[in-house]
Amino acid sequence: MYFLYCRECENLRPRGWIIFTKRCERCHGQMDKIKVKRTPVAPFYYASLVAMMVVLVLYMDNWALPFGVWSVLFVTALAMVLAFIDYSMSYKLVIELLEKEVAPKKG
Repeated sequence: MYFLYCRECENLRPRGWIIFTKRCERCHGQMDKIKVKRTPVAPFYYASLVAMMVVLVLYMDNWALPFGVWSVLFVTALAMVLAFIDYSMSYKLVIELLEKEVAPKKG
């Protein structure tokens, strides 16, 4: 996952998939791109997205799903919860990276 960080106003946000601008919305300065390694939750999140697409297609094609529309709602809610957990863990990692970079070097 990529985050964008503005050194001038300390704005931190995830890099979007649609809008790839590197300009800060607060001070209009250039933002630095920071890559954060994948969290342990990420593979489960991506698997839940695939499951959600499959269940949604099956539901829309009038297949007899157990629990009907509740299956679609459950898988969608699971994907949203996993996305929130993955994003939160990634955000903590990028904060730790920035604190290590800014911390005064002893020696």
